[in-house]
Amino acid sequence: MADHIDSDKGADGASLSPTGSGKQRKVIMMVDMVESVRMMAEDEASIVRRWQEFTKRVRDEVLPFCGGSLLRSLGDGLLLTFEDAPKAVDGSRRIQALMDDVNRGGSPTGPAGEPIVLRTGIHVGEFLADDLDIYGHSVNLAARIMTIGGPGDTVVSASVRDELTDGLDGSIEDLGDCYLKHIAEPVRAYRVGRAANEARHLPAPADDLRMQTAIAVIPFGSLGGDEEHFAIGELVADGVIAQLSRTRELRVISRLSTTAFRDRNSGVQAIEAHLGAKYVLSGSYAVSGTRLLITAELVYVPSTEVVWVERLTGSVGDLLQERSELCHSIAGACHRAILDSEAKTVLAQPLPNLASYSLLLGGIGLMHRSGAHEFLRTREVLQTLAERHPRHPAAHVWLAKWYVLRATRGLATDLK
Repeated sequence: MADHIDSDKGADGASLSPTGSGKQRKVIMMVDMVESVRMMAEDEASIVRRWQEFTKRVRDEVLPFCGGSLLRSLGDGLLLTFEDAPKAVDGSRRIQALMDDVNRGGSPTGPAGEPIVLRTGIHVGEFLADDLDIYGHSVNLAARIMTIGGPGDTVVSASVRDELTDGLDGSIEDLGDCYLKHIAEPVRAYRVGRAANEARHLPAPADDLRMQTAIAVIPFGSLGGDEEHFAIGELVADGVIAQLSRTRELRVISRLSTTAFRDRNSGVQAIEAHLGAKYVLSGSYAVSGTRLLITAELVYVPSTEVVWVERLTGSVGDLLQERSELCHSIAGACHRAILDSEAKTVLAQPLPNLASYSLLLGGIGLMHRSGAHEFLRTREVLQTLAERHPRHPAAHVWLAKWYVLRATRGLATDLK
């Protein structure tokens, strides 16, 4: 791709008239076809045809999903903008995969001629824009950063790196201080590799924690998008996590780990892969004056089934109380929904095939059902768990409580 020329004059020497009010700040992406000059000389018709198809599919298939905009196509490169760095990196990954599909001609049989290979540079910065183009040092810097990368690479600046989460947005490799053409000072650059959603990055928990069902509470998102209300989603998550952490039946994942998933399109499987959560609680909120409307949703990750959803109203000030009624209601409803969900699992599957802690939660849920048949079934569940783990106290403690409840409910034939 030809160098982007930074100038305050147009080609005819006339002054530029930037649109809008002053500079804009966005994520700028430059995409380049590696060895484009040689490839055009050797197979121009095929390269042009594939590039045209590629550009159209980027505009139709990638950019709407990632919230990006295509500003310019030069025949061997693209200039795009995105609203935030994670979406830009995801867009780069999708663009690379899309070119692989175009090279194959939409068929897995193999490439049609020499494959086109791309490299990408991404930088966050300000620029000026008119009806024809965008201008400024940030645009040039994105182009220069792109030249650091090899075939298939995505290279980003430090300002982009600061908005990414290592492992979630991709594997991030520090390339150190890089000296770039026409840039006076060295620039810190990073190579972003593939996101490892299939791999769990947390160390394996201890046996007692491994048995517990884990829940991840994602900070709620704002429906209005007002920056002044951004902290409300964090307050809701903090309050619910504090409430759920008081029960020993659940392993509650810290918000330090879950906050990276706020306002992302990540599916629950990605959250499970990174955090090991079996249940995910997320939601949204809207603010009108001092009133607050919250929609909360609890998802069972293995089946992606929504096991509980509810809309709650209250005041913004309630979230600042030591005992928030909104957070208490959400946490209590989630706890009950998890117990009910595990009870259904126990009833639906053969006991020997269940995870041990699912047996325990299922037994607890059955124990508090009103029906005598379900209550009496609890002993079978807890005895099975006690046989599996004879040295673990949980099954014996809950079995002891079952005998007490059987007596108080008048179901015992021998009170002694």
